[in-house]
Amino acid sequence: YKKKCVLPAVVVPGPNKPKNPDSFLFQSFHHVSALQRENNGVGLHVWDGLKEETVNSRVIVILNTANAVALTELDGRVGHHGAQGCRLGCDMKGRHKPSS
Repeated sequence: YKKKCVLPAVVVPGPNKPKNPDSFLFQSFHHVSALQRENNGVGLHVWDGLKEETVNSRVIVILNTANAVALTELDGRVGHHGAQGCRLGCDMKGRHKPSS
């Protein structure tokens, strides 16, 4: 990834996790949804300087990322302490030490 091409949409502040992470995400997804519905779903009319004409451009969320702890909060999975803590959806069962 090139640094100039990455646009962070949401940064959650503070030392503690938010009680409702969807409240941070709602505004960003609301704006993305509005841009996707622009001009009856055709997209934004954007001037292309190379072609010297107006083209339709669509906004698409390609990648959501976070650190390992926050990612489970975003996608609703159980996390690394759960029975199946694999974040990639594998069938690997979680294990605990017998004395813990």
